[in-house]
Amino acid sequence: MTMRLFYAVQVPAEIRRELRQAAESMGRDWRPSTEAQLHITLAFMGEVPDEALPEVIAAGEAAARAVAPFTLRLGAAGGFPNDQSPRVWFIHVESPELMKLGAALLPGLKAWADPKPFKGHLTIARPRGPHAPGRPMSFNREWRVDRFQLIRSTLGSSGAVHGVVREFSLSD
Repeated sequence: MTMRLFYAVQVPAEIRRELRQAAESMGRDWRPSTEAQLHITLAFMGEVPDEALPEVIAAGEAAARAVAPFTLRLGAAGGFPNDQSPRVWFIHVESPELMKLGAALLPGLKAWADPKPFKGHLTIARPRGPHAPGRPMSFNREWRVDRFQLIRSTLGSSGAVHGVVREFSLSD
């Protein structure tokens, strides 16, 4: 058996509501992310064998010891791969410590983690068609991050359902 796993920083509820409203304001060409799925992915692993879970958890414990609590700031919106023809619309996340946390997870997850370099972002919407125009927006919001989570993602007919496997507190 396998589990679809990723590590993430959760977004406070009041900020998730603001992000959802902003995504809804983009119009019918866009499908907003649900509030429950507004998170910042630190490391996506995909399908991991059940017997590897202790090793995946050990990577989280090591990363939690390596990074102190920090402040994370949201910035301007942008599209991936570019603003003119985006496949996703996201908010830039500004924090050197977030980059450090993402990097601290990777050594223990080499067998499963996506090898692409970590880029802090928060996906707020996906286009419904090929030519959905993005919309400039910016968020001057910040919050203190003192924990992160290992999440199990179960795919279903109405989308992914996320459940917390383990929460990790950052070292003080």
